[in-house]
Amino acid sequence: GEAARPPPPRRRKLVRADPEKLLTPGRIERLDAIGFEWETGYVKSTKTWEDYFNDLLDYFSSHGTFDVPRLLRMEHETKGTSTLGHWVYRQREMYRKEAEGGKIPSPNLWDERRERLNGIGFNWAKGQCLGSMEYQKRRGEK
Repeated sequence: GEAARPPPPRRRKLVRADPEKLLTPGRIERLDAIGFEWETGYVKSTKTWEDYFNDLLDYFSSHGTFDVPRLLRMEHETKGTSTLGHWVYRQREMYRKEAEGGKIPSPNLWDERRERLNGIGFNWAKGQCLGSMEYQKRRGEK
């Protein structure tokens, strides 16, 4: 006969908590008593890759490095809150993934973006270098 199949793996059920049960009136009072801020002022960013690239150039001009703190938040009047550091992290992750032979979404677009980052001397490993001489020279011409 046929070999017995092992049983399928057990799946855990996703349990969603009822927010009304988590924030009881008593908990709300206690949070209010310690000055909890209910409004964050956070507005989802509508920034494009190009916007982040330009922010990175500005950051380099001010700090002399492309090593942006990962949680650095930047507020923009019309484009909301963005985290340049997280964007930089994602660029490095894409580079690492590509180097390891992983699948890259939109490979042609990534090739162009990688070359633009290479063109400014972007360091693919945090703490490697301070940017290209070419970019520093162009910065001085402004």
